[in-house]
Amino acid sequence: MRAISSHTHLHGPEEDTPVDPDKRSTLKKLAMLSLLFPFGRFSGRISRIATANTGAVAPGEASMRVINCHAHFHGPDEVEQKRALWDSLGYVKICMSFNNDEVLKLAKRYPDYIVPFYRLDLDREGPDSVEAAKEQGFRGLKLIGPRQPYSHELYFPTYERAEALDMPALIHTGYVAVRPGRGVRQENLRPIYLVTIASYFPKFRMVGAHLGNQWPMEAVEAMATCENVWYDMSGGTIRHYPASWFQWLFARVKRNKTGQPPEIDLDLVGKLVFGSDNPDDTMEFYGNFMASLEIPAEVQEKVYYSNAVRWLGSAR
Repeated sequence: MRAISSHTHLHGPEEDTPVDPDKRSTLKKLAMLSLLFPFGRFSGRISRIATANTGAVAPGEASMRVINCHAHFHGPDEVEQKRALWDSLGYVKICMSFNNDEVLKLAKRYPDYIVPFYRLDLDREGPDSVEAAKEQGFRGLKLIGPRQPYSHELYFPTYERAEALDMPALIHTGYVAVRPGRGVRQENLRPIYLVTIASYFPKFRMVGAHLGNQWPMEAVEAMATCENVWYDMSGGTIRHYPASWFQWLFARVKRNKTGQPPEIDLDLVGKLVFGSDNPDDTMEFYGNFMASLEIPAEVQEKVYYSNAVRWLGSAR
C-alpha cells in the first residue's frame, strides 16, 4: 500500500518561539479553525487538538490505496514522467479520458494502472458508440458539454446501453471553462440532472465531477438520495473555499432540531471519491479537507478507494 499524507505546509507570520516551524504553523491553523467553527462539539474538538499540541489532524497519514477517478491525458510519456509522484500519492489506478485514441494506447501499455474512459459526445454519438467503445477496450464514459440538459430523454438510449454494458460514467457538472466560439450552455450541466438519470437507470453508476462547482447543494442531494451517484471534489472552484464552508455543507442536525449543534454527516462525506482532474496538487486539498472536518480513517478509505471500486464494478 502507498501512503497518503494530509500534512501540508501552512505559511504565515513567524513567532519568536522555539517551536518547530511546521508544528507552529499547524497550531496557528487549528486555532483559526476553532474560530471558523463556532459549533459546539466540533469547535471544542479542534480547540482541544490545538491545546494538546498534537500537530496536524491527519487520519490520511495511515497507509491507503487511492483510485484516481478523474484524470486527463497529457501525453504518451506522462506515466513515466509522473509515476514516482503518483506512487507517492498512493495511486493504484488512474481513470483517464479526453484524447480517446491516445488514452486507449496508454491503457494497453499499462493495463493494470490506466483505466481508459471514452469521451462521448452525447449529441453526435449514441448507444452504438457506447458498444463500440466497450469492444475497443474502454471501461467507462466521460460526458461533458451537452447541448441539452443531461437528463433530456434524447440521451436515455445512451444511458440505457451504458447500464446494460456495465459502463460507468464520469460526468462533468457545474461551470465549464468558457472559450471564444465554444457554445456551451452552463445550465445544462446542473448536478440535479443526475438524480433524474439515476431514477430511470438505477444500475448506471455515475461520478459527478467537481462537486457541482457552483451548485454544490444539488451535488450533495444527488449523493444523499441516489445509491448509484458519487462525487469528486476536483477542479478550480471549490478548492478556494474555506474549511468553514465545507463544515456548513456537510453538517447536519436531527430532523426539526435546528437548535442543536450540528455534526458532520459521515455517510454523506462517505459518498465522495478522489479525483485529481488536471493538476497533481489535489491530494493536498483532500488531505486538508479530511483533517479540517476530522474525517475518520474508515470513511477516508471509502473516499480514496472503496467507493471507486463500487463505481467501476467490472470496469476495474
